[in-house]
Amino acid sequence: PCAGVQPEDTSRERGFAGIESLPPSSLKWKTVEKKKSGPVSQIERCDNFNGIKTPLLRFRSQMSGPCVGEYFGKYILDLESRKKWDATIADVYEIHEISDLDPVNIAMGFGRCYGDVTRMGIGYGQTKPSMGVTAREQMFLYGMQDFADGSCVLWGTELDDKYNHLLPEGKRHTRARSHLFSATLTPTGSDTFDIEYLVQLEIGGGVPSFLTTPVVIDTVKNLFKTAKSEYAKREEELNTLIAEQESRDHVGDRHMLLMPL
Repeated sequence: PCAGVQPEDTSRERGFAGIESLPPSSLKWKTVEKKKSGPVSQIERCDNFNGIKTPLLRFRSQMSGPCVGEYFGKYILDLESRKKWDATIADVYEIHEISDLDPVNIAMGFGRCYGDVTRMGIGYGQTKPSMGVTAREQMFLYGMQDFADGSCVLWGTELDDKYNHLLPEGKRHTRARSHLFSATLTPTGSDTFDIEYLVQLEIGGGVPSFLTTPVVIDTVKNLFKTAKSEYAKREEELNTLIAEQESRDHVGDRHMLLMPL
């Protein structure tokens, strides 16, 4: 077993109910919004996370439908799905895929600690000019990790400038940076799951975070509003994804799915 990782306590409640029973985090989270109804039940912020002025935002929501990480990932990196909730998106796609995931899973202990890595690659995103802010671009490493209990983590982080040679050809734009992104889906029943969404997005260009943070919050709330309305309507597509996921019995059978940040 990996150091610091304890066996799962099957008697403990799942999702947010289980989190509340754990010792408090050392991070100083401030409540931004808390509601019993609506697309997002709780929004919090952690200032100066990793010494970065842009706040780390945390969104929590309860969803109806099967816990399928691949489907939720479409709202992040599939352009047509992204357009449904992000009015500023101009393009988003995978520019480099990591198709051989064997070395990744070997390095991460074959799922003993960090789940089974089923998706990984480099994505590119570009936004339209909006509200006086010029177009932005991002290039990020992303991945998806599945766990035996049905949970899933989607994650991403902006690549350093030393990797700029990997950027697609064309006109360069001011760089926005997602210092951290993750979406953790945890099943709470046969057809329900909790999701925690974290993002620390720096718009770039010297635009102060106190101006951009409210926009980021409203945009993510729109993501959850869209996802909640569609999850219950896409039973056939979700069941197909579940069947495909269950059929992957080894790393060589996996295929990349665009999962943008």
